[in-house]
Amino acid sequence: MEEPISKRPRLDDAEQTAADHQQQPKKQQHVQPEQHEQPGPDMQGLFQIPAGLQREPSPGAMHGCRIAAWALQDAPESSVYCSAIATGSRVYWSQVSALQQNAKPEQGKEGILLPVRLQAQPVLHLQQLTHAGEVQALALHQCVVQQADGQGQQSPQLLLASVDAYGAGSIVRMQLDLQDQCSEAAAAAAAAAAAAAAGTPALLAQLRFSPQDSCREGGWAGACFSSSSSSSGSDAGLLLATARGFARDVSLYDVETGGLIRTYSTSLNPYALRFLPPGLAGTEGQLLAVAESHMVSLWDARAAGAAGGCVQRLATATVGQPLYALDWCGAQGGLLGSAGAERSLFLTEPRKWKLLSKWGGATRLAIHSLSFLQSDPRYAVLAGLDLEVLCGRWDKPGSNARAFQTSAAAAAEDGEAAAAVKVTAAAAAAPGAPGSGDRTRGAAAAAAAGDGGASVEGGAAAGAAAGVSFRGDARWLGVSKAAGVDVLAGFAASGNLVYARMR
Repeated sequence: MEEPISKRPRLDDAEQTAADHQQQPKKQQHVQPEQHEQPGPDMQGLFQIPAGLQREPSPGAMHGCRIAAWALQDAPESSVYCSAIATGSRVYWSQVSALQQNAKPEQGKEGILLPVRLQAQPVLHLQQLTHAGEVQALALHQCVVQQADGQGQQSPQLLLASVDAYGAGSIVRMQLDLQDQCSEAAAAAAAAAAAAAAGTPALLAQLRFSPQDSCREGGWAGACFSSSSSSSGSDAGLLLATARGFARDVSLYDVETGGLIRTYSTSLNPYALRFLPPGLAGTEGQLLAVAESHMVSLWDARAAGAAGGCVQRLATATVGQPLYALDWCGAQGGLLGSAGAERSLFLTEPRKWKLLSKWGGATRLAIHSLSFLQSDPRYAVLAGLDLEVLCGRWDKPGSNARAFQTSAAAAAEDGEAAAAVKVTAAAAAAPGAPGSGDRTRGAAAAAAAGDGGASVEGGAAAGAAAGVSFRGDARWLGVSKAAGVDVLAGFAASGNLVYARMR
């Protein structure tokens, strides 16, 4: 007996639209024309040297950064790579001449670069820097001071700040006796002398500082210098900001005297801090960004009071996913980048204080180190809890697929795979699938995936925009980028140092 029409299952409008679309002949897939992109960053040098420590490095905080990098900016061909590292309560200084490190990196699986293993002088122990607890953070700042001979000559000096787990630390002024290596002829003649002089920095002055209540429970601590507002480049008005995770406070110190200026109390546990550049909304370099759990807050260093300095607060990441790294991006007039446990990179507009862009799933594990390239701020350098350091474009996350391969074939293959995944996801969200929200929207998505889901960008354009990645031999205890130049320094748990220079 034939079933009455009223009892037959009736297709709704969304299902009928999807069924009619499957019966229609497929339209010709449109491929976007190739776009000529600027070439991605090129790895000029990548090498690994043993630090020469007598014992294994201490573990420290999970998201701590116990390395600070510095490099010459005037002569990139004959520059010197410097870094300060910390393990336990000791601070060490490492300096390597780049003239002897011209070996090309090796390429491993999936296009990941492997540093070349080289030998160098062991690191120098800075005995003047003593701490009661484990050193959690290091910060370097370059300042130019006029000499007293009256000839107008200037000698570069570095300020090194170290903070232990209790928030106490030291500020040391160092002077590096570097040889004149601007010319290639002089560089070849003075390579050995420069390397020997580089290993022994002269400590000119030292200041100690401590918070108001130094008897708190030890834990993570961070430190950063403000940008100098003086036109001469001296450290007049320079500030040092420190943060303590368990104490939930941020302290400001005067670099010239080492005195405590004021202390702010944060609402949540701080995990990272970064001074914004001067000239932003007339702040003259006195605006401090603090990562409080999943939020980013802005503090005016000129305002007094325990909580009077907070001017803005924005919930950037998901609740329960802390932000472990902050850095300033020079693209689009200046953006504030943040990353953390969510494995995503967030770009915030500091003037309008809103989230501008997000690069989701950038790394495999949580991100604890973030920096942007000086040559092209569209590229971000990320390091997490694994062995890899990734460099990719945050404005085009699709070009960074498959471990940042740079071949056009891999980019085209990834585009086809992404199109297939898109069609499958749209079919899963079609009417009748569990967990789908709007039935009409799901059918429309399935229809749209059949038409334009396979359209991908040109393979050459994606290949040119892709970044690079390299891998160490152990978990990173910190990855730092030198100010003003694209030189990276990484400190691994194996006790090795990795230096990388990109262009």
